Amino acid sequence: MSVKYMLSARPPFSPDWRKTYHGSLSAALGVAWRKYNREWSVDSISHEQRVVINSEGLMQAFNRMDDLKRETPARPLSEMSEQVIQGMDWVRADEVA
Repeated sequence: MSVKYMLSARPPFSPDWRKTYHGSLSAALGVAWRKYNREWSVDSISHEQRVVINSEGLMQAFNRMDDLKRETPARPLSEMSEQVIQGMDWVRADEVA
């Protein structure tokens, strides 16, 4: 797996940043939603030192993923992430691949 996306997250009330690395934008978004939603403040998903999804965008994506999970609870996380990313008009198609 070629690592392309870095997710930076900081636990509330802590100066320590944690970074995880992922091969696709949808994988990074899925991990962010599953592990950090409501518990961590997520700064960005970056690609080659460039922010792909900022904090505001992540919160919007998390809200959409919450909605999708309620609508179809058995749906795989990877499919939900892909659908959310496709619905974000400010994420370029080449960033999703």
